Amino acid sequence: MVEAFVFETMIANDDSESMTASRSVNLRNKLREVEHFLSVHDHGMPRSYKEWVQSSKVKALLYRLSGDYNPLHSDSTVAAMAGFNRPILHGLCTLGFAIRAIIRSVCNGNPTVVRSIFARFLLHVFPGETLITEIWIEGPKIIYQTKVKERNKVVLLGCVMLNHIGSSL
Repeated sequence: MVEAFVFETMIANDDSESMTASRSVNLRNKLREVEHFLSVHDHGMPRSYKEWVQSSKVKALLYRLSGDYNPLHSDSTVAAMAGFNRPILHGLCTLGFAIRAIIRSVCNGNPTVVRSIFARFLLHVFPGETLITEIWIEGPKIIYQTKVKERNKVVLLGCVMLNHIGSSL
């Protein structure tokens, strides 16, 4: 798993009618820590899990609004060329379902408690499949994995670091 921080700096040019954007990316590897927890520790039953059905089959198309025009998510022919029987859901959409489950069940609905998110995408998700996110709490670190219920496959794993945790945990 790779943690990526993207920093964007906007600089006004001398003519004050245009701006220049500068981006830098800082990466840190966190995968071993999560894989070690999920494979070695007797982590037992998850503290909680959330099940979400992506009821709309157009969620893959919705992510085109974010500027991702990859036809793998919208064109059946391209999906077939990539080995899928239909278009697949964007990975960020899958991640969004997982993080929403964590924020609702662990953070009392408060997204400002989340400091950082780490994720590893393992398998594809088809629009309309049911996602189950299992959650283990290790202090300020939340370990999670997301499965597709219909195929009983883990599609996403990672951890979320919290700024602080409330007494309700």
